[in-house]
Amino acid sequence: KAAAAYVAADVQGFEMKNVDTKNNFSTWSTPDKSRVMNIGSVDDTLMVFNAKQTGKAALRTENGKSVPIYDMDFTADLGFQQKEGVSRESGMATVKMVKAMNQATIPELSNNALLKNVPYAKDGKGDRRASLYKRAGYRELQGQRGTAQWAMLNNGKVEKIPEGYDAFFDALIRGKSYDEAAKAMQRGDSLEPLLEFFKHAVG
Repeated sequence: KAAAAYVAADVQGFEMKNVDTKNNFSTWSTPDKSRVMNIGSVDDTLMVFNAKQTGKAALRTENGKSVPIYDMDFTADLGFQQKEGVSRESGMATVKMVKAMNQATIPELSNNALLKNVPYAKDGKGDRRASLYKRAGYRELQGQRGTAQWAMLNNGKVEKIPEGYDAFFDALIRGKSYDEAAKAMQRGDSLEPLLEFFKHAVG
């Protein structure tokens, strides 16, 4: 299964960026960084961790350009649900691989991007997944529908979006300009604390 996935990635224009022999997966990326895909296997199960650019946000950066928004997801045999009958050892190996794939993905993404995930819940394990994502720095934003969780990259590190700026980021995600997003803030505070948070990433 993994070999077939490698061929498919190559045909679709992905370039291999890294091979993690310890955790048995490889990392692939498109030249424009719009897609990053990790492919591996645990026993006979194909594991794929994806980051796909689905939009842009007008967050001012040093070069004045918008930053990409990436949807992050993970599948086992191309499905989001947890497989039945998985041994404890395989389950632990899967968790380890997902963490390693996530760590391998981040350096391949554009700096200062926004990250989105939607915890799969149809198998009854949505709350557990949401809890794991929150520990990784994701959280829900007021104004965003559904159970999507968000985080941001700050110089290549996943950071939690600061409390109090939900309206600002919600507006950016909805395609508003930076100035429109600033006006949408529900509080009277300035954006200076957020700019400091980003250090030199935002100007």
